[in-house]
Amino acid sequence: MEKANTLTFPSSVVEYFEGLLGQPEGGFPEPMRTKVLKGRMDSIRLEGRPGESLPPTDFPKVTATLKQKYGLKTITDCDVMSYIMYPKVMDEYMAFKQV
Repeated sequence: MEKANTLTFPSSVVEYFEGLLGQPEGGFPEPMRTKVLKGRMDSIRLEGRPGESLPPTDFPKVTATLKQKYGLKTITDCDVMSYIMYPKVMDEYMAFKQV
């Protein structure tokens, strides 16, 4: 806590405190949340389940897009959901897998 103002937190930690990965029971502890977000309090802040605010999705279309994008014959439902909710993370993961 003492050094939180001087640390640079990874984007995954910041996104967690923004609520992009869900909410811990009882909410986020203060003042830790404020220190992690460092002035990003007006940034994205989700309440509730992460996928709840997503627009309707054409799953077969996303599946076809991912097959073409990643050059794969098979895309799982888990791959599709991961890409819909966390496209950047999915892209990084697929790039890592193909190395």
